[in-house]
Amino acid sequence: MLEINRLCNMGGVIVLSTENASSWHNIFALVLGWQMFSLTNVCSSSGGIGNPLAILRGTNISYKSMEHIRIFAYRGLIEYVEHFGFKVESILCSGYYPLPNWFAKIDPRHGHFITIKARKIAKEDRK
Repeated sequence: MLEINRLCNMGGVIVLSTENASSWHNIFALVLGWQMFSLTNVCSSSGGIGNPLAILRGTNISYKSMEHIRIFAYRGLIEYVEHFGFKVESILCSGYYPLPNWFAKIDPRHGHFITIKARKIAKEDRK
């Protein structure tokens, strides 16, 4: 975020997307004592670590970019972006496994993917 902030002009817009740590399927995995689905790809030589239902369980992950370093919950991503001098303008969520995607529009805090559109604002315009 420091680099994004440095490169973005005042008034510029950023769009960030991440998997949602607070999606229902991640919450249920944690309740069962399993690794949340969104953080099972932490090792390139063996995907799906810690979750017996993970899609890539036991496979080699082809791309280093598929290894997750961090993901955020709905509120955490908003606060993180705002901490670095951006004002969140809109939030969209998609995916609501195993239910149809339109559920994410009703309950965006628990959709699988979060996408934020935010604008860089001056310090005097921050909260």
